[in-house]
Amino acid sequence: MRYAIVENGIVTNTIFSEPDFAAKIDAIELPDGYGIGDNWNGETWTKAPQPEPDPADVPPEQPQPGGGVALTQDQADFIAGLMEGLGVTAEVVQA
Repeated sequence: MRYAIVENGIVTNTIFSEPDFAAKIDAIELPDGYGIGDNWNGETWTKAPQPEPDPADVPPEQPQPGGGVALTQDQADFIAGLMEGLGVTAEVVQA
């Protein structure tokens, strides 16, 4: 089973263990979906607050003629691969 090592109400580590060993080190059974950084108050689990993304890390959308949005090269390659797998062809226009 998967267990949490909790310090001051915050999961600091997770382990896979047998129940008897987990009990010896005061590890707490960890439900699916929870992990390091999440909170345990002795009765309930809560997810750690997620930080807001830094606007400097989010590329701005680039409006294109016709109302489209520019894709990154990785996005264009991914879509081209999907279309190729489906047997669909299209012309790619580089800006």
